[in-house]
Amino acid sequence: MQAPVFKTLNTPEVRNYVGNNPTRIYAYGKSLRGVLPPFIVWKVISSAPYCFVGGTKVGDRVQVQIDCYSNEDNILGQLSNVVGSVLLEADVQSEKLNAKFNDELNLHQISLIATFTQSK
Repeated sequence: MQAPVFKTLNTPEVRNYVGNNPTRIYAYGKSLRGVLPPFIVWKVISSAPYCFVGGTKVGDRVQVQIDCYSNEDNILGQLSNVVGSVLLEADVQSEKLNAKFNDELNLHQISLIATFTQSK
């Protein structure tokens, strides 16, 4: 299963923060040089089948780390709250992990873990 991260987060509420053209939601590994904050980077951290019934896989579960970045702490808090709300509306379980200052990017960062599930 491919987790529909971009599709899930590409909402008007999130785009109010990360822009429309381009929408600054990136899979991990994309170059972020010249990208203006705020923006979001996501990566798959685990993927596994779940709910085996009689030896048959019933669905897939993919956990994704979603990192929100901004140069303004208050904007970052708003963005991470909107991301959490959008995930909740899409029935994606999520939780905030931590807030820190990313010295490498010189930006504030809040990380969330989101669990996407899909039944067969």
